[in-house]
Amino acid sequence: MESLTPDGEGLERGVRLFSYLADEANKGHALGISYADFIAYLHGAASFRDLTGRSYRPSDTGVILAAAQAVTAHAGGRKPVSRLGKKIDAGMDTFIWSRTPPFDRPEAAWLRSAEKIPYSREVWLSVFPPNLRRLVIIGELEAEMTSSPTESPTRTGGDVRSALTSARASHQPVPRQPISDMQVSNLWRRLGQFLHRLDPKGSLKEGIGSHISRLSFEGVVPREVAAAMRTVTEARNAVDHEFKALSRVQSALVFAAWAAIEEWAAGKGLKI
Repeated sequence: MESLTPDGEGLERGVRLFSYLADEANKGHALGISYADFIAYLHGAASFRDLTGRSYRPSDTGVILAAAQAVTAHAGGRKPVSRLGKKIDAGMDTFIWSRTPPFDRPEAAWLRSAEKIPYSREVWLSVFPPNLRRLVIIGELEAEMTSSPTESPTRTGGDVRSALTSARASHQPVPRQPISDMQVSNLWRRLGQFLHRLDPKGSLKEGIGSHISRLSFEGVVPREVAAAMRTVTEARNAVDHEFKALSRVQSALVFAAWAAIEEWAAGKGLKI
């Protein structure tokens, strides 16, 4: 089996991530990272599959939690995190969540930790409410962690955000470079998280396409915004399921669709 244990450089990455997530939690942003993305980020990989050549397995969890404990120790110990009068002493493991909504910590995580967790699940839920929890994505982490404190990050992917900003500033309808497979997948994942926050009572087994159609039928999402959401979804299906590369013109459609979704969400006082 390949080694998932991070080296010194990986621990330094973990410390930056740990500090960022703790700081965001204290600002009221309930952000976490998935098990697979956490260990991939420590190794500087774009994804767990890029790191290992395979999918994540439950047997990997023990090594990943050990890496989280090593990051916590390397950072000088736990960090205080609070929300609405509830406070916990968070370790890196506090921010490692399941990949699917509502991005919870699995029950086993509370039982198998080698170090006794110094807070209860009930208090953890108070600090990280289900309707606020979101996962960060590897491709956008560095951009988010280095963004200005006064900037309001859109959390749509650093490269995507830069491309949108550049296109708007230069009034160019077509981007200079096509959107990458990872950028499309990141947008699709972010859309799924946003839909769950918009409709937290929806079934976790409901696909994104079905979720969009239902919310449009119920009048929660306007038809024109639902169309933009379907554009992002179909672009992801094309690159992930049919292994297609989008052209520059097709990429412009995806960027425009995402901008339309962001515009509608902002008008409602919502964040994607």
